Amino acid sequence: MLDEDIKKLNKIKLDLLRMSNCIETCKTNKEKDSYQNICLEYSKQLQTLKETIEETYGIHLCCCPTTKK
Repeated sequence: MLDEDIKKLNKIKLDLLRMSNCIETCKTNKEKDSYQNICLEYSKQLQTLKETIEETYGIHLCCCPTTKK
C-alpha cells in the first residue's frame, strides 16, 4: 500500500512539473492563468496526499530539496 501511495505522490509531482513548464510557453495571459490554476489544484492535491501518507504510515516526507553542507 505504501508503494502505491508513493507512486501516486510521484505522479502528481511529475504532472505538476509538466504543467508548470507549460506556463513558461504560454502565449496569452488567459492561457497562462489556466495553467496556473491547474498547478494550484495539483499543489493542493500533492499536499493532501503527502499529509495522508504521513498520518497513515507515521513517516515524514520532505518535498523540498536538500542541500549539502
